[in-house]
Amino acid sequence: MLSGETGYAVISDTTRLSLSGRVQKADLGGAEFQSSSWQRNAGNGWIQGLTAAYIADITYTDNDSNIDLYAYDRVKYQTDLRYKF
Repeated sequence: MLSGETGYAVISDTTRLSLSGRVQKADLGGAEFQSSSWQRNAGNGWIQGLTAAYIADITYTDNDSNIDLYAYDRVKYQTDLRYKF
């Protein structure tokens, strides 16, 4: 660092894993509705000081239901690049 300059650089690496879920049951006028949803998430981020960040995230959702219209699987890939100046 040159004389008279002020500033700093902090580099950090973060990793995140999570699992969440829910189960639902309802009686819809004589018809029974059952649903379960599970979401698995993994992400990694890289941050340099307060100026730059890169974040990558993958989410998998598994939604099961006894009604086909509400049953699905989904994979979402997401990246984020930020630079503050």
